[in-house]
Amino acid sequence: MIPRLTAAGPAIIFCCLPIVLSLLPAGGPWGLDAWAKSRALVETLSGLPYVLFPLSVFLAVRMHQVRAAVIALLLFFVYGVFSPADPPLLGFWAVKSSRAQILALALPAGFSMVFVTTRWIQPARLLSLSGFALLALALFPLVVVVGAQKAGFVGWLELQWVVSDARWALSDLSVFFLLLFILVSALQRDRTLREFNAMAAAALVSVLYIFNLVALVKGTAALPPRMILLQGAAFSGAGLGILYAGFRQYWRKAYRDELTALPNRRALDEEVPLLPDRYVWAMVDVDHFKKFNDTYGHDQGDHVLQFVAAQLHKGTGGRAYRYGGEEFSVILPFTTLPQAQALLETVRSRLAAEELTVTAPGKAPEKVRVTVSVGLASHGGRLSGPDEVQRAADQALYEAKRAGRNRVVVYTAQGGP
Repeated sequence: MIPRLTAAGPAIIFCCLPIVLSLLPAGGPWGLDAWAKSRALVETLSGLPYVLFPLSVFLAVRMHQVRAAVIALLLFFVYGVFSPADPPLLGFWAVKSSRAQILALALPAGFSMVFVTTRWIQPARLLSLSGFALLALALFPLVVVVGAQKAGFVGWLELQWVVSDARWALSDLSVFFLLLFILVSALQRDRTLREFNAMAAAALVSVLYIFNLVALVKGTAALPPRMILLQGAAFSGAGLGILYAGFRQYWRKAYRDELTALPNRRALDEEVPLLPDRYVWAMVDVDHFKKFNDTYGHDQGDHVLQFVAAQLHKGTGGRAYRYGGEEFSVILPFTTLPQAQALLETVRSRLAAEELTVTAPGKAPEKVRVTVSVGLASHGGRLSGPDEVQRAADQALYEAKRAGRNRVVVYTAQGGP
């Protein structure tokens, strides 16, 4: 069976697990301190981000998801700066607490910069001028904050207008940029970006939560083992979340039809061997589609295909697939032929009754009706294999077209439609 990857749920869970881990009691055989005493576990979680983030960048680049690649690179850079006892490049800051405050301010600001520019910067590749510009925007807040700290402007790292609590050591500006990123994410029109941003927001919340815990440990460059465990878990969760989002995007490209959002022919081919013993196969074809395209243009034709796909998806009770061109397949498991005929007849009549507004090039908008022809065949009897069932449904479809279109025809085992 093809994997049915859900949107952002698992990725959000990966990102939020470190928060759950931090809430464990410190003492006891299963407490956080007991976990932190396992050197193998601490080293594994501390080293995992160095594997996950490069893999995430590679997959994002392969899938042409430049913004996801930039986010992964930013997190990778921040982790490389934050995790070692002697941070590279930025060794002038004294203790981990100030390092956490700086990165907690720069990281959500960098995330916001990456996605607030979607209208103006649309890089096709990471290794391009626009790709480098996006990466520079992501790092710009970090450069500003570090420069300000080096110049002596350090008060804003602990600026607290709204949140004033002994358990809160970060600047309120960190929360402001986090909320800005969430707002920018909610306004994204692209569904793939919204799904990725939901995961990225969860990763930000988790990382900021751990940064706050680290910032509360003041006056020392060395962190207790449980903090090292938590920071490794936070960034490992973020890396797993981004990697999952990348695999989901790969899955969508491999198994989903981009126009209709239905599973494609490849998904159908992989589902067929796992069908139950009792099912009905429906072949659906949009009537006179070539003539419609010639008259109204391919854009209007795409709109028709999306409309038909939506009706098949929600109206049949089965699983609809884009078979190719203007043709669709619907698999109805554990369904009899009379039941399937009634379902497809309902969809057919609903489509025929619906008026669509279309516009031919150079003409005024007009109302049109879309009809479909349907052929049905059931597994069993003479039709013992999926290939035979599909061919029988095709024969019934051709009979529906020969009989005048806009109808449902059932293939019977007694000799055809």
